[in-house]
Amino acid sequence: MPPLIAAGTFVLLIMGLFRVDRDRQARTSRALWIPTAWLFLAACRPVSQWLGSGASIEAVDQALEGDSLERGIHLAFIAAATIILFKRGADVRILMRMNGPCLLFFAYCALSVVWSDYPGVSLRRWMKSVGDLMVVFVLLTERDRAMAIRQLLARFGFVLMPTSVLLVKYYPSLGVTYSRGGDVVRYVGVATDKNFLGLICLIAGLGCAWRLVEAFKIRRDQRNGRSMAAQAAVLVMAFWLFVRADSLTALAGFALATCVMVTISVPIVSRHRVLLHLIVVSVLFVAWAIVFLNLGGAELKGELGRDATLTERTVLWENLIGMTEHPLLGTGFESFWLGARLERLWQLHWWRPNEAHNGYLEVFLNLGWVGVGLLALLIVTSFRNVATAYRHDQSLGRLRAAIFVATIVYGLTEAAFRLLNPLWILFLWASAAIPYSVTLRGVTSTRGRLALEPLPTASR
Repeated sequence: MPPLIAAGTFVLLIMGLFRVDRDRQARTSRALWIPTAWLFLAACRPVSQWLGSGASIEAVDQALEGDSLERGIHLAFIAAATIILFKRGADVRILMRMNGPCLLFFAYCALSVVWSDYPGVSLRRWMKSVGDLMVVFVLLTERDRAMAIRQLLARFGFVLMPTSVLLVKYYPSLGVTYSRGGDVVRYVGVATDKNFLGLICLIAGLGCAWRLVEAFKIRRDQRNGRSMAAQAAVLVMAFWLFVRADSLTALAGFALATCVMVTISVPIVSRHRVLLHLIVVSVLFVAWAIVFLNLGGAELKGELGRDATLTERTVLWENLIGMTEHPLLGTGFESFWLGARLERLWQLHWWRPNEAHNGYLEVFLNLGWVGVGLLALLIVTSFRNVATAYRHDQSLGRLRAAIFVATIVYGLTEAAFRLLNPLWILFLWASAAIPYSVTLRGVTSTRGRLALEPLPTASR
């Protein structure tokens, strides 16, 4: 098929997916487009690269300079989110009171700017990271939180999956890259690299799996066959891209998270909720043991297409630990991969890493043991919030549990807890404590009453 005709066909496909999945009873505001666009910006390559004016970082100085166009776009969305949250001030104050560990983590990130080697760069990056939290608050203060996340994930999958397939298959100059030697083909789609394409597939796939699981939980005469067909089509595209991207971490995260989602859908689990804790902890332990205790042996990794060094990750981790100078406080927020340290690592590794390929080590390098401790506190309280959510709304609880598991697993071999990472943004949403005995914005909703304890809605 000629590329131009293929492009037209895929545009019609995307429009068709939105049409068949349309819910006429949906009551979400136009403000939902702010977190939608932010999630797109986090998942896709920079706008400047789409316009042909940007390039990937090839020199150490480029990491310090940043991209002025991207900076302006992010500031514009942060300003828009600020206006929305100001109008929803009473609801935002409730959420802030209930999510102290999350705010404490972000506050420490801001404090770490003080001892950063590059405080200007660190401060700019922290401001963008606050944008992650702000768009999550916009999402959480929607009238119908369940419908909001449903539409967000549908938009994400309906646009990015077909577009990535189109670029990989019909526009290889945009959707395919090659190794520095030119001998290895890498399929990237709308992303910047193959691992990030795998991450996009993970998120889109989880959204589809959640919708399909929920569809099978209701009576047959209430199912929307066209909507299920749309979700299945996107899931097929996600699997096709998973194979092309060859991102084992993302695929493992999707598989384990989906297994958790399906398993806790069994009625016996809903009646004995302690099983939720047992299932989640067991899955996370198995994933950790495979990576760090060599559970299954080298043969298992060989069958999965990986060597004993996890594609040179373990060598990188040894180098990074050896370069640690401030183990207690770290180098400052998002400051480790800058300047002389980045130059030295590029000399040691031909593939020029720009992250630790381990989310927990990444936090340690930038924020030290204090940051790791605060992240651990956030993870523990997040799991508590997920369990509470499942108790009060099993539908959204299943999705939140799946996102929690996917993020923890993904962080074992990728930097999952970084700014402008779409999985980190969804983790912040899934981990939030939300009032369930009162409804934000004064609108009664039968879906999405999630939280730790009831709090009165502030008066307008």
